Amino acid sequence: MELYLRNGKNWKIKQDKPRDQALAKKDIEILYFLWKWKAAGTATIFHALKLGASAPMLIRRLKKLAEREEIQYFTNNSAHPSMWRLTDRGYDTIFSRLGKLTNDYFGSGDGLRDRSALAIQLGEWHLHSIKMEHISAQELSSRPMDYFPDWVPNHAGHSPMGFSKFPDGSVIAYEVEIKEREYFYYKQILDWYAAAKKFERVFWLIGDKNIPRQILDIANSNDVSAFDNHVFISLEDYACHGWDAKIINGDFSIRDDWERRIGIILRAQDGIHEYPLGAQVHFDPRKMIGV
Repeated sequence: MELYLRNGKNWKIKQDKPRDQALAKKDIEILYFLWKWKAAGTATIFHALKLGASAPMLIRRLKKLAEREEIQYFTNNSAHPSMWRLTDRGYDTIFSRLGKLTNDYFGSGDGLRDRSALAIQLGEWHLHSIKMEHISAQELSSRPMDYFPDWVPNHAGHSPMGFSKFPDGSVIAYEVEIKEREYFYYKQILDWYAAAKKFERVFWLIGDKNIPRQILDIANSNDVSAFDNHVFISLEDYACHGWDAKIINGDFSIRDDWERRIGIILRAQDGIHEYPLGAQVHFDPRKMIGV
């Protein structure tokens, strides 16, 4: 999978006619969504953007954008999910709408990790009316610090896979680790969290069962209380059960944690569908839905 870098000599040149002139508002929303989240499946785009009851209409929009070479559907091997991504041409189209940027990088460098980050952060919020604020990894790596609202901590020393803010002001950080890495990699991350603003929760979505042990060993050699808000979720469990996935180092689920935080019951409405509409929707492998 490529990581796009535009030509630094040409990327700010204004065109006589805006490239988005022939596109509808919903088309622009799709392009911006793919920039912000790097890549996404068809079902994610449909539900997260709340594009109405007609999945075939979304398919037509995606087909049109693909024919215009604004987006591309890419397929790798079984370890990497098939997803839509923004093309260089699509980036041109929305560039003037992106605001302050510190660099011109975009796209997915690791499809599985990026999709997992989207899945843990967006979850099943599309089913609920709770007003959440989400800052993605793409934004953290592409925007200057003064662009962000005050609740976003300085991430110069480490850039998590995203931040979310709840209506009560509490801030959540996300980490996604598919494979186990070396000791010093995790040590640097934990040192950053120890020095950073206190997060209500740090969610680690993991693909290797040895990762929590390694991180907790590091925590135990330091001030353990500084890391008692770090919790671990198995990627396999999350892909199957969404918010009902159990916390590895706790006796509760993600849903339990969110319900305690918000003070209301959050239940997915997925009983009559072939694919659940909860967080599992982000792992839906189908290019075509609703047809």
